[in-house]
Amino acid sequence: MRDDVPCLPAMISQGDYATAYLGRIGHLKNGQGAVPGPGDVDVYEPFSWPPSEYVRRHGATPVSAGGKLNRMLLPEELSGPKYLAERAERFLDTVQRRPFALFCSFYEPHDPYFGPLNHLHDPADVILPDNFDAVPQPNQPLKAQLEQRWFYQYGATGPPQPLRTEHDWRVVIARYWGLCTLVDRYVGRILQALRERGLYDNTLIVFTSDHGSLMGSHRMLIKNMAFEESARVPLLVRLPGQTKGRKITTPVSQIDLVPTLLDLMGQVGPAHLQGKSLRPLIEDTSETATAGDVFFEWHGINALVHSDVMRDPLPEYIAEITTRERALAALADPVRSIVTPDGWKMNYSPLGEHELYDLNQDPGETKNLAGEQQHRGRMNELGLRIKRWQKQTEDTVQLADLPGSGR
Repeated sequence: MRDDVPCLPAMISQGDYATAYLGRIGHLKNGQGAVPGPGDVDVYEPFSWPPSEYVRRHGATPVSAGGKLNRMLLPEELSGPKYLAERAERFLDTVQRRPFALFCSFYEPHDPYFGPLNHLHDPADVILPDNFDAVPQPNQPLKAQLEQRWFYQYGATGPPQPLRTEHDWRVVIARYWGLCTLVDRYVGRILQALRERGLYDNTLIVFTSDHGSLMGSHRMLIKNMAFEESARVPLLVRLPGQTKGRKITTPVSQIDLVPTLLDLMGQVGPAHLQGKSLRPLIEDTSETATAGDVFFEWHGINALVHSDVMRDPLPEYIAEITTRERALAALADPVRSIVTPDGWKMNYSPLGEHELYDLNQDPGETKNLAGEQQHRGRMNELGLRIKRWQKQTEDTVQLADLPGSGR
């Protein structure tokens, strides 16, 4: 349930499948706003909130297409998650005996962190992350330092709220929990709909997300960082007929998700589709198999602090640590990252703001080991693996040689 993986329903080309895409389309749009892919989608509704006529019928004021805050002000009975569950039920009623592929893309829990269940969770019950006070240090990327300072200055949106005291953070996290509960309720309703129609035991079910949220880690919110809380996402898979749970602890890449699902469905994916099927990993019960290294990347500027970086004069909280030119370069730094099966993580920065973390000993990424002499060999090896991956994927970002690499 995410909005920027290849659209699975549109890739199904074999068998008499009923297909549906429901919810936020986000990054799936091409130039014409259509779902890409070689197949057909029987039901295509690219909205994760009720349309205006639906809202009016229920006596409420419609929300604007781009109004994040307006959507969050709707009551639960008119919320996006409830609407998606209703649309999913209607689709399942039409399936009958046909195999089907249903894609539900929820918008929540997304900023602004505000919704109909704001008061469901008591802020006093919130336990702050272990790395709450591990704010980005001078030996960590300038981008992270700037974003953390932005949150200190302005806090959360929807409605605006300062984030300076521990109580401030607990309030916004409690609201986030409310949005998670909202999604949880209506994912549960979809699962119950499968059971009521006799489809549950024969359905392959996947729950995942397009990104994480720092949500207090390093005293930051939202995403856009290479930190684990931003880059790591949930991935739950239930196979048809599965009765016993199993946890795969080795890291996997979400780029492999669609090839895996197509393989499990007996479908042949398009030739251009990246990634590989993880079916061998799923079926291996030895607990020793891995999917290999996981790679991810960053492109472009997408940071809340960007508007302040462009102000003249430069705000004091930025000017006291950097210049406008350095700040812009840091926000756009096209970092390439690797996470290894044995728990090492390296962020390779074209600007030279490299990071190395031992996730086994330091899961909160509080101590950057990149500058330590004893880890130079490991840095060079991981850097070479990133460059090999770049060559395989035709990635053209130029990564400088690491200090002492001899290359």
